[in-house]
Amino acid sequence: MKRLGVAALVLMLVVISGGQYGAAQDDTTLTLSSIALGLGNSGVIEGTIACAVDACSAFSVTIRYNPAVVRVDDLQVGPYLGSQPLPLEPIIDNEAGEAVFSALTVGAFTPGSSDVLLRIDLTGIGIGVSELQLVVVEISDAQGNVLPSSGISGRVTVTVGVPTNTPTITPITIVAPSQVPVTPGTARPSNTPTRAATPTVDSSRPSAADAEIVFQSDNDGDFDIYVIGTDGQGQRRLTSSDADDFSPSWSPDGEQIAFYSYRDGADADIYVMNADGTNLRALTDSSGEDDWPAWSPDGSQIVFTSTRDGVREIYLMNADGSDQRRLTNNRSNEYWPNFSPDGDQLVYMSERDGNANIFTMDLDGTNVSRLTSDNASDEDPAWSPDGSQIAFMSDRDGTFELYVMNVDGSDQRRLTNNTSPDWWPAWSPDGTQIVFSSRIDGDRNLYIIDAAGGQPRLFTDAAAAGVPDWRAVE
Repeated sequence: MKRLGVAALVLMLVVISGGQYGAAQDDTTLTLSSIALGLGNSGVIEGTIACAVDACSAFSVTIRYNPAVVRVDDLQVGPYLGSQPLPLEPIIDNEAGEAVFSALTVGAFTPGSSDVLLRIDLTGIGIGVSELQLVVVEISDAQGNVLPSSGISGRVTVTVGVPTNTPTITPITIVAPSQVPVTPGTARPSNTPTRAATPTVDSSRPSAADAEIVFQSDNDGDFDIYVIGTDGQGQRRLTSSDADDFSPSWSPDGEQIAFYSYRDGADADIYVMNADGTNLRALTDSSGEDDWPAWSPDGSQIVFTSTRDGVREIYLMNADGSDQRRLTNNRSNEYWPNFSPDGDQLVYMSERDGNANIFTMDLDGTNVSRLTSDNASDEDPAWSPDGSQIAFMSDRDGTFELYVMNVDGSDQRRLTNNTSPDWWPAWSPDGTQIVFSSRIDGDRNLYIIDAAGGQPRLFTDAAAAGVPDWRAVE
């Protein structure tokens, strides 16, 4: 694997030696490159891990990225300038925008002479900027001890289809998960980096409450649309094609489902079908990516996002696909629009100020109001049925969790507290519960949690279940 001749980020991971923090010569460094891609082109981010203090023998890295801008195709770890990658079992989820891998070295490396090379293969799929955020980096020494300052939060900027002369470098914050030194010679049961304990999940079923949840899953090999009762019963597949179908949304009367799909070519389009999967028809056919549809409360309109004009913006159309019109014009990525219960406003995510934050606006694109303001990613907002609250997901505390706030942005509070990421909140029709996707049990499944908080309840057993939407059944 060959180095890239571009600017680099350097992350200093402090290694403990003899119970004290090591000096500069004992630091383990991870150097990563920032790159620019053309739309549809592939590229490589390479990182060099310079091992120190009794070498390095095991690695675990978790990264997050914007799946609408870039995809991760492969991950490799190997000796410096070596031709043989190390044993590796990556988990790449390009729908959720997360990649996790761990690897063991073949024997111990000699400090300072046999560095390790990390390689991330990428493909640019949408115009914009994606920051590959390193959420977890665990490095172990030759005895299997996790080096204690291995928790970091670093960002590597990837620009896709945007002219740039110099790669953008984002400052990195080092976060040590513990100031307690690792006792020399205290080995873990194996050389594989350990994870934080998985929280106990209450697997009791929520009451059915005459409701159904529609969601996406690759349970049968590719992503299709499924529906299931909230008691975990009656799961059935609604779509079946060789292409992927994503992000289903119930119509207000529960008679139709909107979603986006790649079934008619390389670009995504918005489709609508009956609640039983029949009468499938396309609503959009643009040259860009049309995705993330959501219905208006009266069922007359559908809001969605599109890259047809070069960057992802928010559009509105009639429910039959007519009168497609653009609502935002910020030359920045806008995502996940949803209607307010009265149908007068939209809530959505925007990167117009650099980070992903939550905004609201009127249906004509005016009266824009910013609800969140932090250095993290606040995404996928959903209005509560009574119009008083907005649920969203955020990685402000290190991993994506669910949050709830008042509609004016006040009283932002964390709803979940899991070691695994939690995504895509959707309210129950009565506003008392929230369904979301998580890997609490290892696989990505759907869970229900009370809107006031508490233990999440697992109710699906489907591969990569995500992007749920809830409807009442009369």
